[in-house]
Amino acid sequence: MTALELQTSKQSLIESILSIEDAETLEKVKKYIHRICKSGVAKTEDRPGPLVMTDEAFRETVIRSTQEFRNGGKTCPNTTVR
Repeated sequence: MTALELQTSKQSLIESILSIEDAETLEKVKKYIHRICKSGVAKTEDRPGPLVMTDEAFRETVIRSTQEFRNGGKTCPNTTVR
């Protein structure tokens, strides 16, 4: 990411934070940002963040979520993701 892209991304994040109207949501965002910075994840680009998953795991999650949605929020036990 270039310096200009990084600055643009930061500005976008700031604007998103400024648009938050709910104190509870703002507090959650604040805690999350502090936790990321404290853990060093934000400082190390070669280390994946907490939400990184393989393509296969992502596909399985999407399929499972779709099944849950179709079943009214409940996944049938012992279903196989294909």
